[in-house]
Amino acid sequence: MKTFKIFICVIILCLLTIVLYFTIKDNSLISNAIKIDSLNTNKHSNTSLKIVNNSQNTTDKPLALASNHFSQADSPTESSDQPYIVECNLDVKNDPESVTEFNKEINSQLNISKPDEQLASILFFNNKLSIHAENKNSRNNALINYFRKSPDEPLSFHRLLTQCTQASYSYCNQEFYDSITTIDKDNGSLWLTLASIYIKENKIELVQSALLKASYAKNFNDYYFDTIKLHRNTIEKYAPESINEQLISGVGYAAALPLGYSHALEYCNTAQLIKTQELCLQIGLTMEQSSKTRFHTGLGLSLQRIYHDRQGNQDTVEALTIKTSQIYDFTLLMKAANLLSYDNHLTEQWLNIALEYNEASASDFLVSEAILLSKNPNYQPCPISQWPHY
Repeated sequence: MKTFKIFICVIILCLLTIVLYFTIKDNSLISNAIKIDSLNTNKHSNTSLKIVNNSQNTTDKPLALASNHFSQADSPTESSDQPYIVECNLDVKNDPESVTEFNKEINSQLNISKPDEQLASILFFNNKLSIHAENKNSRNNALINYFRKSPDEPLSFHRLLTQCTQASYSYCNQEFYDSITTIDKDNGSLWLTLASIYIKENKIELVQSALLKASYAKNFNDYYFDTIKLHRNTIEKYAPESINEQLISGVGYAAALPLGYSHALEYCNTAQLIKTQELCLQIGLTMEQSSKTRFHTGLGLSLQRIYHDRQGNQDTVEALTIKTSQIYDFTLLMKAANLLSYDNHLTEQWLNIALEYNEASASDFLVSEAILLSKNPNYQPCPISQWPHY
């Protein structure tokens, strides 16, 4: 059984796993992205399958935890080569039945006349919405209706656009694409998703245009942390006593959206024209520098590796592989992430930094702050029942 600290870290910062996987598997970026996309699973990590019911039910009941109990290391002794970070034991009771009942209770309290609470209901708490898009009472249809009333909300239109890569729904048309690119024109993630749609439609000129815009995008943002924030804000308002235990739920919902641009990645991987290859290289460089999450950073590095491998630049390929493997100090990050389920103030700081800057900055802060807090003998975020007895 996995320890809780490994479990929550891999979930909260599950971007690392798939990034490292791409590093190990030479040129496996595209095939794995497509596999993840076609299964409609979490794009950040296969581990997330343990926090969703199954690959076809990711947005309906996002949690099916493998166990109720996760044990932590008992010793508070600081190792000789690593700083000490406080660790707590946690008894997680978040089975699918209790999650369903909890969501039902929250949903009954929401004020649907408020846009943010209506969106929270659609994305998280309304268990009556079907995941099957063709169903009249589907989550997809609810999002479409919401988008018509609140067209500038990226959490809705980003999901709707991603669904257009799966099937051709009635709203998947140029009018819809133009409306959202006007709002989110600097988001490379959106342009890559559009490129994937145009590839399916064999609209090559539009493909090249979308890739070009992705190559100089100011950011790559799939609104991962925005989703966590919306879920957390709702819990804080209607069930503040559950805010700690529901953190995993919020992360699960954020992780449930499939990758929307596997076709674009495959297009880059198989491109024969040097102009297109260089364009995809520039996308990789931009993703590395401008990504909101480490997942996109890893994809950017992988796109660069694909280009340089084709050119026979093995020294550069090896340097990029090493660079990818150094994305996280994973051991310290695991320990620090454990505190997010106990220290509300620390969690808020971590989340706000991720939203304002990026995941890398938030991770650096989390590790350094956890080390600093743990040096204070009066810092005790663990439940009273876990305090040492003398």
